Amino acid sequence: MDKKSNETPVRRLRMEDELWNAAERVALDQDRSVSWVIRKALEEYIDRYRLAKREAKQVDAKIATRRDRKP
Repeated sequence: MDKKSNETPVRRLRMEDELWNAAERVALDQDRSVSWVIRKALEEYIDRYRLAKREAKQVDAKIATRRDRKP
């Protein structure tokens, strides 16, 4: 994609009709596009995943520190 272009590339994905229809209902209720709804849901999913990984690393680091302190 040209860096000067403001266009978002078109992507394809597969999903069940029931999930697509639910996304359409949410989009209609919020006066948004289905793409916007799916994008927001995916962003939130990725944020939660990254947070969980970060927290797991912090817990691992604390456990390692405690292990190193024990005589």
